[in-house]
Amino acid sequence: MSMRRHAGPLDKRKKVTRCHSCSKRRIKCEGGFPCEYCTRTKKQCHPPSPSPPRMKFLMVNSSTRAGCQASVSPTTMPRPNESIYLDYFAIFMGRCQFTKEFATVASDLLPLISSSRPLNDLALAIGALEASRRGSLHTYRGADFPQVASFGFYGRSIRAFQMQIQTSQGIEDDVLWTTFFLGIFDKLINMCKLLSENSGDGWANHMSYGISRILQAVKPTDDPSPLRRTLLDAFQTLEANRAILYGNGSFMVEKCWPSHLLGPLTDPDTMQSIVQLMLEVSGFSQRFFEEIESIASDDRPLHPFISELAADGSRLYEKLELWYSETEPRREDPYTRLALIIYHALVLFLCGNYGYYSCWEGQRLPSLTLQEVESHSNAVLRLSGPILKNSNIPGPLLLFPLRVAGLYSTGEQQRQEVSCLLKCIQRSGFNVAERIQGDLQQFWDYQGSENSLLCMAGNISE
Repeated sequence: MSMRRHAGPLDKRKKVTRCHSCSKRRIKCEGGFPCEYCTRTKKQCHPPSPSPPRMKFLMVNSSTRAGCQASVSPTTMPRPNESIYLDYFAIFMGRCQFTKEFATVASDLLPLISSSRPLNDLALAIGALEASRRGSLHTYRGADFPQVASFGFYGRSIRAFQMQIQTSQGIEDDVLWTTFFLGIFDKLINMCKLLSENSGDGWANHMSYGISRILQAVKPTDDPSPLRRTLLDAFQTLEANRAILYGNGSFMVEKCWPSHLLGPLTDPDTMQSIVQLMLEVSGFSQRFFEEIESIASDDRPLHPFISELAADGSRLYEKLELWYSETEPRREDPYTRLALIIYHALVLFLCGNYGYYSCWEGQRLPSLTLQEVESHSNAVLRLSGPILKNSNIPGPLLLFPLRVAGLYSTGEQQRQEVSCLLKCIQRSGFNVAERIQGDLQQFWDYQGSENSLLCMAGNISE
C-alpha cells in the first residue's frame, strides 16, 4: 500500500519524500520503495540521501587550545540566536580592521571567546547590536529583539568581568580584549536614540581611564603574545585618535607606558609611524594651550614659554614634512592612504593652533598659505572617500581628519563633501559622527565670512 504525504502538522499520514527518479523528473512521488512510478517504468528506485547536518557554532573548553579533544555539553552550546549573534560579531570584526593584523583576528579570538564568559557575552552584545543595525534578523517566539538582547549580554558581561578582575592574579589576554571591546561597545551605543547621553564622552572616558589602567597594569616582564600585540597596536591607533579629537593627553607618551610591548614597527614608514606623530602633536597641543593660558595677555610676547612653543612647533612641523618625504605613496594600500590623510590633517591642526593668539611677533612659526590650506583639505577629502567605500578600515579613524578638513573648508562644496562622508560613517554604525557633524555645522553657522575663518581657525599667510 502506498504512503501519502501529510498535509500539515495535525495530519496523521506519514511524511514521504521523493525518490531520486521522481525528484529528477520533478513529479509527485507516491512513496514506498520501489515507488509506483519506478515500478511502472521499470526503473531502479533509490531513496533520497539524508540531509547533511547543519553547521553549528560550538563552545569548547580551554583544553582545546592545549591540543586536547574538545568537550561539548548542552549547557555550553549557544541558544538559537546566540550562534547567529556570534556570526554577526565576526561580520563586525571583518569591517573594523583598525590595523592590518585585524583582518584575521576574529578567528584567532575564538579560543578566548570560548573560554572566557565576559568576552563571550561581550561578543554576543556586539553581534546583537550589529544585527540590530542591519535589521536583517527576525526574532523567534519568546526571544528578545536584537538591541534588547545586546544590552542584556552587555550587563551580563560587566558582572562577570567585575568578578573576574577581583579574583584574577594577573592580566591575561582575555582581560585585555574584554576591556578593549567594552570601549568599542560604548562607542557603538553612546549615540543610540534610546540613551540620554549622545556626546561619546563615555567612550572617551573608558578609553582614557579604563583601558589605560588595565594596560599599565601589564608587567614590563610580560612577553606579549601575537594576539596581545595585535590588540596593543589597535589600541594605540584608537588612543591617538581619541586624544587628539578630545584635546586630552595620553598616557602612551609618558615614560610609564611599557612601549616595548608594542614590539618592532611592522610598517615604520606609514601607519604606525604617523600614529606616533599623532600622539606627539596631541601632547604638544595640550601643553600649548595650557602654557599660553597660564600667562597674562600683556606678558606673553616676551615670555620664554612663547619662544619654546614656537620652536617646538616648528620642530614638529619639520618631522611631519620629513615623514611625508620618506613615505612611498602606494595608492593601492588603504593603510598608506589613511596615513597620508592623517598627515594632511596634522599639518592643518598644528599650524592652526598658532592662529588663536597674537603673541608671536618675531617668532619663527609653522605656517601655511591659503593655497596650501586648500591643498591639504582637498587631499583629506579626496583620499577619505575610497577608504570608506572600498576598504574595511572603520570610519572612526577618519573623524579627526574630517573634522579638521571641515574647519578649514573654504567653500560650500567642500562642506557638503565633509557632511556626506560623516553621514557615511554614521550609517556604518558609528553614530558619534553625528556629534562631529553638529559641531562643524555650529562653526559654519557662526562663521561670518571666509576672512573670519582664516582669523579664527588657522595661522595662514597670504
